[in-house]
Amino acid sequence: HVWQPRYKRIMTVAYANVGLREMAQLQKNYRQLNGRYATSLFALSEVSVDPTGFLMGMGRLMEIESGVAIKTSPKGFIIAARARDDHRTIVRIQGS
Repeated sequence: HVWQPRYKRIMTVAYANVGLREMAQLQKNYRQLNGRYATSLFALSEVSVDPTGFLMGMGRLMEIESGVAIKTSPKGFIIAARARDDHRTIVRIQGS
């Protein structure tokens, strides 16, 4: 039982990172279709197979109510959010 809280925290952050990788792939898809990167989760959801499911899933993995920071430039993007662990760990991904 001593390891259970730590394990849960590690897995929660790991799942949030999986969600970020999904967002990064959607960013690439969005750019192919629109010639630029998406600046919001709602814009990213437009290129998802299941927009509502995507938004709900991200809400389970990250504190989207606290905000998901998406910064874009013509050369790439950075996405940052807080995982739903007890430390509210910031998770981040960048791509081009």
